[in-house]
Amino acid sequence: MAQANPLINSFNGGELSPKISARSDITKYHSGCRTLENMIPLVEGGAMRMPGNYFVVETKTSSKASKLVPFHFSTIQAYILEFGENYIRVYKDEGQVLDAGNPVEITTTYAEEHLFELKFTQSADILYIFHPEYPPKTLTRTSHTNWTLDDFVAGISDAMVITGITKADPAVVTCANIPATFCECVAGGIFCAQWDCTVYIKGVVGMTEVNNRYFKVDNVVTGAGGTFELVDEDSTGYNAYVSGGTAQECLFGLNDENPSCGTFFEQRLAAAGTNNNPQTIHLSHVSDYDNFAIDTDDDSAGIEYTIASNRVDRTRWLFGQDYLMIGTVGGIFKMGASSAEDPITQTNVVCKKQISAGVKNIEPQKVADALLWVTRSGRSVKQIVYSFETDKYIAPDMTRVSKHIAMGATLATSGIVDMDIQSEPLPILWAVRADGQLIGMTYEVQEEIYAWFRIVTDGSFESVAVISDENEEDQIWVIVNRTIGGSTKRYVEYFKPMEFFSQIKDCFFVHSGLTWDGGDAEDIEGITNADPAVVTITGHSFENGDKIRIKDVEGMTEVNQGLDSAYTVANKAANTLELSGINSSGWGTYTSGGTAQKVKKDVTGLDHLEGESVSVLMDGAVHPDVTVDSGEVSLTYYGNLIHIGLNFTSIIEPSKIHVDSGSGSTRGKKKKIGEILLDFYETCSAKVGYDTDNLKPIPFGIGEDPELFTGSKSLEFYGDWGEDAEVSIVQDVPLPMTVLALVAEVEISG
Repeated sequence: MAQANPLINSFNGGELSPKISARSDITKYHSGCRTLENMIPLVEGGAMRMPGNYFVVETKTSSKASKLVPFHFSTIQAYILEFGENYIRVYKDEGQVLDAGNPVEITTTYAEEHLFELKFTQSADILYIFHPEYPPKTLTRTSHTNWTLDDFVAGISDAMVITGITKADPAVVTCANIPATFCECVAGGIFCAQWDCTVYIKGVVGMTEVNNRYFKVDNVVTGAGGTFELVDEDSTGYNAYVSGGTAQECLFGLNDENPSCGTFFEQRLAAAGTNNNPQTIHLSHVSDYDNFAIDTDDDSAGIEYTIASNRVDRTRWLFGQDYLMIGTVGGIFKMGASSAEDPITQTNVVCKKQISAGVKNIEPQKVADALLWVTRSGRSVKQIVYSFETDKYIAPDMTRVSKHIAMGATLATSGIVDMDIQSEPLPILWAVRADGQLIGMTYEVQEEIYAWFRIVTDGSFESVAVISDENEEDQIWVIVNRTIGGSTKRYVEYFKPMEFFSQIKDCFFVHSGLTWDGGDAEDIEGITNADPAVVTITGHSFENGDKIRIKDVEGMTEVNQGLDSAYTVANKAANTLELSGINSSGWGTYTSGGTAQKVKKDVTGLDHLEGESVSVLMDGAVHPDVTVDSGEVSLTYYGNLIHIGLNFTSIIEPSKIHVDSGSGSTRGKKKKIGEILLDFYETCSAKVGYDTDNLKPIPFGIGEDPELFTGSKSLEFYGDWGEDAEVSIVQDVPLPMTVLALVAEVEISG
């Protein structure tokens, strides 16, 4: 009977595909896991429990999907935007932005079916929005409550002053002067050679029906008092033209002439991917983002470039870095000047295909010097990195050993549908899978770590977005589709920070949860022997009707309370309060010390979890699960800091333990784990077993005052003989768990 003691001291290979479960010869096998669910692989090697998420509000229209979009105005002003059908709502500082008690809302025309195809790029307080079915827009932030959605007019000529518009079919517009170059017409001609010439009209007084609209133009007469027709525009029933208004020739705005994506590159705004010209890239003038005119100023003028390819491949996304990276359904191109040191100009443009794999219609994310993107199938994530050996960009597969990670049970439920990146405290790529699982990849370029894991909840994730703030962890926001009381509810939620600074009471490990916080304890300065007892606390914040717990009083020890009782505040004054119904006349005399702290046993405001069984962490201790009734739960004892929400389970299952030695592999031989040693960091509860149906609790000695444990736990392992030596480590109560390593004592037969 042979024996081995293999050490597993890293889980940052992530959750591996079952297809490589026999590949113990590759390095990532030994740091990988069969299951990594609701656990985050750390760069250092261990795996920590993913924090829970906090409920913010139900989306405006729960019956329809919506998408979250980050908006970063500065390092200290970040917003989350909820794009739903025909609206945008705003979130900041972990809540919904309200104006006079109502949600701030911007009206749009975006249909539900197009929300996840929208593309965005931002400059300061302006967000540019692109989709091939809609004219491009800008969303401008003026203040927390003041947002404006406008048409983005990509002008290719100066605006012309309108002097008249006929009430006719078609309407005829007269301008003070129409230049000979308008719509590429010959001076004095009567027909525009460019049939799809587009103008944007605004500022008209009287015939306001034509304002803020795009029109196709025909029958142009140039010069002073020149005219043009608005194709298919019958203005007979419109108000009469009075005065004013401008018309400007522009690139976009009409059907099939709207870009699907945009980005900033070398101080230009780039846009591409119209239905009519899916491979044409347009770049604005330098530092003049709404000017796309192509003129003789080569250094700063607008640029128009069509990718030469043996097939027509729609442009899905653009990303500006050292070069303009162009993601198409047929591959990725690099566009820029002939030399990286030179700026791109009309006469200095080079565009070459770098990668032949097509991209999905999801914007890429940048991490360090790499660009992470989703392949056309939606089931692989690759990165773009420059290879000095080949002198071109290459695309290593980040899902190479985890091909299952983007796969659902069916084709329809497979693939990534939304994605964003987190930088602090860990670099993590977050992505939503079509079946509603949230998947993540811890990604550290310098240490070549790319480790996938899955986040599972009671419901399905539909969108993810990340925002950052000064001196804070990046915040991950999600929309979750949950079934509550038999009805579909879509909730906006955000994940709590990973760091809880060694305070068990502050850790948050429930989903769609809320916190009731009674605040800090206040120091007692005196208590009278009277009926009722009067407590002196200078400048206290308690209100009449509050429940308070008093403890650590010396002298009048009778006033001290346990967890199951509390006093009711009455007749509060600035520095005193009465303990309602409490006669302390016969008690000991107050000597010194003691604190009073607001507590609660009946917690309200849980309407969003009506009828659900919820888990509770109260002052760092686990309370038995309770059911929400009429938006309320009644707890067994009083607490000061109470976290309540849906329970979730965290599971870490390392790769099957195979021992190779000089005499060969133990694969196929019977094995049994007799003892196991687990290294934990700041953990106070966990279970272990040979599978998730056969678990034994690990003794941590938790009680009313649990303590975080860092160190090793050695215990007998109740496994049977079998060909595979497997370990499951589980946390299923709302407490933290971080596993750093394990050593298994493996007996091997034969």
